[in-house]
Amino acid sequence: MVGTKSKKSLTISQAGGKITPSLGNPPESVEKLWMQKKQLLSFKKSHQVLEPVLANEEEARLLGIRKGRPVLAIEGITFLTNGRPVEYVRGVYHADRCRFFVELYK
Repeated sequence: MVGTKSKKSLTISQAGGKITPSLGNPPESVEKLWMQKKQLLSFKKSHQVLEPVLANEEEARLLGIRKGRPVLAIEGITFLTNGRPVEYVRGVYHADRCRFFVELYK
């Protein structure tokens, strides 16, 4: 599991099991190796859910805000072309400091 934070967001990413068994323990090496492996994998889709929520105690502390402040939570799962899920991501963003761009294709 890899975690990152900034004053605007908190992100937790977990790359899964059998696909990445030899990634090692330090978060920096896991993140770097996972990004390299991602370039070799064939992805089909990713499900993303955006939801307004209230910051819990840990999220508030990490984002530098008060507990109970509105934040935008985003959870997603990425799948390979064979249907196997390979990555879970959860991000929490300041509700008043985020902007998202979505591009849709037919």
